[in-house]
Amino acid sequence: MQSHLQAKGLNVWRVTSEGTKSNSQQEKQYDAITKCAILNSLGENVFNRVFACENAKVLWKTISENHEGTKDVANKRYYVLIDKLNSFKHLDHENAETMYSRLNILVNEINSLDVKKIQDLELIRKILHSLRRPDYDLVTTILYEKDLTTMTPNKVLNKVIAHELRHDIKPRAPPSSPTQSALACKQVKKLKKMVIQGSSSDEEEEDARNSSSDDKEPMHPNLYKQVKKMNKCLKEINSMGYMIFLKDGPHHQLMKVEKKFKKNKHKKEKKPKHESFAIFDE
Repeated sequence: MQSHLQAKGLNVWRVTSEGTKSNSQQEKQYDAITKCAILNSLGENVFNRVFACENAKVLWKTISENHEGTKDVANKRYYVLIDKLNSFKHLDHENAETMYSRLNILVNEINSLDVKKIQDLELIRKILHSLRRPDYDLVTTILYEKDLTTMTPNKVLNKVIAHELRHDIKPRAPPSSPTQSALACKQVKKLKKMVIQGSSSDEEEEDARNSSSDDKEPMHPNLYKQVKKMNKCLKEINSMGYMIFLKDGPHHQLMKVEKKFKKNKHKKEKKPKHESFAIFDE
């Protein structure tokens, strides 16, 4: 905005930063031009807070305080940004140019607070200190051996970029965010669950088909003959006055045979213990 006002005239910017010198028509004209240019560039929320300012200097000061805060706020923001600058590192998925762009944004934000500006020498040392190891060890050593006070940040950056091209240094694969990792894990778990459910349903269907085929499978001829013989024997035993009882054993079945007796109304006879057992293996 400062450049825009200076382009309209140096006196326009003077009125903004210093105020009017007198009540002359020319000074009032400069003040009106400044106020009009500033108000036209504001959004609705900011405009509603500052449109009643009486002159361009007060208007500019109010906007600056609203945007940057008071001196105490600026000092607190300065120390927060300095902490970020001290912990600044060259990331694995960045090349030197991308790293410098990110660093330069942080430095410009610090310098805009007008607390203490970052000088070029400090910026150069921060660039060299932040470069990723061991890819940039060689160029860092070479540059530290030179007189850094005679160099500019852009010149140092160009030497680092040349080192990247000469040694074919490329950014590494970017890491996935925590959200993407969580989504990927959920997707994998969902796929595994679908596969397990699909395999279990296939097994159930196969078992059902096998059981249905087993039900429909005809009896073996030899087994059919044995069952027929056993039924015939059981009928003969029953016709002789004996009853057949089947009882499950631990590893076989027990067949109990008891003699049937007719009830006598006049005299009750004791039931003799004529019993026999036959064992049928499974």
